[in-house]
Amino acid sequence: MNYSVELNQYFGYLPQLELFHGEACVPTSATNALTYIVSKPGFAGGEYAQLKEYSGWVSVRADLAENYFYTSPNSIPPGTFPALAVIGMDQYLKHNGLRDHVSFSAIGVSTNSDNINIAGWGRPAQNGFPEIGPASKYSELFTEQKVTGEFLRASLLRSDAILAGGFYPSPGGSPQGHAVLITDLKWTDKNVNGKIDAQEDATVSILDPLDPSQNYSPKIGSNIGSETDALNTQVTATGGALFKTGKIVQNEDGFLVVEYPQSSLTNVNGTFENVAGDSSNSTTEAGIPMTLMFSMSLGTNGLPDSVDHLIEKDMLHGTFVLDVSVFGGHQLEGLIYTNEDSGYQNTLQFYLIEGADGTIRHPDTGVTLAPGDEGYAALALQLATEFSALHMENRVSLDEEQLTIFSKNMGHDEVDSVFFAPVITTSAGDNWFAFEQANADKLNHFRELAPNTYGVEDMFGGGDGDHNDLVFQLIPISMEVLPLGDFVG
Repeated sequence: MNYSVELNQYFGYLPQLELFHGEACVPTSATNALTYIVSKPGFAGGEYAQLKEYSGWVSVRADLAENYFYTSPNSIPPGTFPALAVIGMDQYLKHNGLRDHVSFSAIGVSTNSDNINIAGWGRPAQNGFPEIGPASKYSELFTEQKVTGEFLRASLLRSDAILAGGFYPSPGGSPQGHAVLITDLKWTDKNVNGKIDAQEDATVSILDPLDPSQNYSPKIGSNIGSETDALNTQVTATGGALFKTGKIVQNEDGFLVVEYPQSSLTNVNGTFENVAGDSSNSTTEAGIPMTLMFSMSLGTNGLPDSVDHLIEKDMLHGTFVLDVSVFGGHQLEGLIYTNEDSGYQNTLQFYLIEGADGTIRHPDTGVTLAPGDEGYAALALQLATEFSALHMENRVSLDEEQLTIFSKNMGHDEVDSVFFAPVITTSAGDNWFAFEQANADKLNHFRELAPNTYGVEDMFGGGDGDHNDLVFQLIPISMEVLPLGDFVG
């Protein structure tokens, strides 16, 4: 399937340049992302003067790099710590009156294979860098988790701007990294394992600050003087953004690896040229794949920050039991992604439960039943039939990826908590619940595959245990305040 942001013509296309802000890939990409966010028609924050003109892009990048991201060639690795990008972006949005209008989500790992603190979390104040607290302090913004295809898919379906950062192989030296924007993902999960496998030929579209535009001034090939003069030469991107297509795959260690036709604007003996590879990293050659270690998404959808992590963080046993109170009194719009690889036809439904333990209440008698009690399955199926939130009865059960639209009132503050859980009905006549005691074989048939993404094993007795017979992902797209008195149901 193709997952792509809308209106990508609004992205900024500010170049990084080796001799002009050579270590500024993160603030440059962040500026190009912010330009897209605040330029989209109907942006709730109104007109943001700082990003209306190209000269403003340059100013915003300098502000981000110097005052919020603390971008420096002297850090290890050089450039911008992902932790400071997360903290700094949050502070920049607050200081400029944009925080209430921009949703925020970041995901990544803190250390690399050499156990180097590449993210920067937990660093003391030193060498001009401020103190950085532990990642747990920013859990509402940052999820300690490898970047996944599901994260990219959900972000793109929300039309978020995705800043993705990674590192090149650097045997014997400090990590060399780069940051780009990802604006499109083409990926069909053919074997329904939740991984971007090599045989699936997945691709991404990339806006690279090393070469982000269709044209430049001065033009490529122009003489820009000596190296000293070049430092003062104003290079401007013109002609709109340039999106490049790259391959993306998940490696054996579970990291996403991206390879694309990378090229860099640079000074070649006084001539403005475009060369292969990343000229800002002297140890990097052309064609070296980049391992994604960090991703940050910015959106204008009114959702809570890190909504995917918010949905699943308190779920028991890694299975899907949603507490609707995370959405407050709102109208939630979204999509449910489903995919199958099964000999059965599976129906996915949801039903109201009284709490995270799965207890249900009979609507007429008020009698409550816990998973494992006699009559639980029959009453749960009755409740699933009556429950209108996220109803999937019209979902066509096929061995292919599908996106199903939902729109539902998700409760009000007067309701303390509303929970719902899934039930799978197979064409073999089995019903599988999120609670082991409710299942006929007393086994867990659900497994969390990625943040807010769940796999189901649909055979009695656990089958082959691969949990890819049915995979589903709840993807909130937007949220609006409900009128008083509207409730879930």
